[in-house]
Amino acid sequence: MDAAKSIYSMAFYQVWPGRGFYFNYPDKNQFLIKRIDVKPDWTADNLLQILDTGREKTLPFTDDFNDYNGWIRTWGELSFAGNSLILSSRASTTGSSAFLGGTYLWQDYVFKSKIDLVKGQTFFLLARYTNDKNYVWCSFSPTHIKIGRMINGSSRVLVERKGNFESIGKDREFGIGVYDDAVSCYVDDKIAVKLYDGLHKNLRQGGIGFKTWDPQANNSELIIKKISVEEIK
Repeated sequence: MDAAKSIYSMAFYQVWPGRGFYFNYPDKNQFLIKRIDVKPDWTADNLLQILDTGREKTLPFTDDFNDYNGWIRTWGELSFAGNSLILSSRASTTGSSAFLGGTYLWQDYVFKSKIDLVKGQTFFLLARYTNDKNYVWCSFSPTHIKIGRMINGSSRVLVERKGNFESIGKDREFGIGVYDDAVSCYVDDKIAVKLYDGLHKNLRQGGIGFKTWDPQANNSELIIKKISVEEIK
């Protein structure tokens, strides 16, 4: 690195699909600049769309999935149909996940969506997502609602509420809110579980996403309808 800096004013490194945000956000290390892999079958419009949807998005934000707004698959399958985003597992995976490009600098907000869990045991709403190894999450299943965090690839449950939530994934609204060190999980506009503090310094900012999981491979599918994100000031 030092040898390169002595010769060049900047260098580029490859950003692979699903492994992080494409956009070059302000950073202390201005020497390294991200570049994306342009696929052989992309048209000029495809490339411009990728670049445009990767730009920083402002709050408030809504998405009804009529147009592509920068959702990036990291695991499993992602598709769009009937004004919905659909996440589903593959034959070889126990779940799926995706995040929204252009949300890296978001900090304090409430993220809500109408969701139908078609099959599978658990689904997650992700907040302050910086990459697949660092984010906050609310998980929802028929037996519990949990708040947790992922730090450098290590997941930890911070708060858990047990109960009978058999109708948890039946076309209802779910949400996650983050403000300073506090996290809230929402069901139908009501706070179901809340964490008042305990987040890590790595989780001061970041975007939104979804994740599905089931112990059985190829047994999860989540239909996600219109989403909304409101800033907390």
